[in-house]
Amino acid sequence: MLASGSPRRSALLRAAGVSFRVIVPAVSERPEALGFPTAADGAPPADPPRLASALALEKALQVAARLETPHWVLGADTMVLVPGTGRIAGKPRDP
Repeated sequence: MLASGSPRRSALLRAAGVSFRVIVPAVSERPEALGFPTAADGAPPADPPRLASALALEKALQVAARLETPHWVLGADTMVLVPGTGRIAGKPRDP
């Protein structure tokens, strides 16, 4: 199971010959939703790699909880920081 709606992740797994099914989790990607404090000025959380790991885990756990039988679940998150600002870039617009 792939716990992601990312077309890029699906393409990578297909290119590697992996058979999988996609289940898109309904996880808030806002840092404060996972207990990461954010600054009023929009500065990123203090530990972006830890936030990305927490998001990936939350996605996988949410999808695993929806399954009736045990399956391997891959949850992933990518975080891009804008050079010179440390701010988190948004999701790409084009698939």
